[in-house]
Amino acid sequence: MSYAYRKCNDELDVEAHVRAFLTTWQVNRVSQILSEASANASKIAEFRLSLDMKATNWYSRHEQGEFATFK
Repeated sequence: MSYAYRKCNDELDVEAHVRAFLTTWQVNRVSQILSEASANASKIAEFRLSLDMKATNWYSRHEQGEFATFK
């Protein structure tokens, strides 16, 4: 069973949101053995699922592949 990502909007602390995202991502992927590159790609792709409102607009303004690492 996978867990839904908590949505980030302008009212949340960004650092707390990223920590919550990573915690949920780790729980959802605990049974998978991913290379560092695959884990990075998965985090980048799935992070958009945790965004809402203005945060979604911010993310969509970036080119695909612009984020080389999740950091």
